[in-house]
Amino acid sequence: MSYTVLIVESDPATQLSLADIVATCDYSPLITSNGQDALRLAKAENPAMMLLALILPDMDGFDVARQMRRDSSLPLLVVTSRTSEVDRICAF
Repeated sequence: MSYTVLIVESDPATQLSLADIVATCDYSPLITSNGQDALRLAKAENPAMMLLALILPDMDGFDVARQMRRDSSLPLLVVTSRTSEVDRICAF
């Protein structure tokens, strides 16, 4: 049985890198580049976990995480280049 990992990342090169890592670990990557699609796919596809970027074109990754937490206990792993302590704390 192969589990799906939802990758939410707007940068195409990072999408491919994450998808390669996920596939190497025998998971099926499902990729989107925006928050609205992420919320829709999370509900429709029931992935095992979500890799979530904070910088997205349509909404902030923190907003995606907040909405996910209202409706789901899906594991979220924040993937970001942000380095501030505040961002790290908020990501928890």
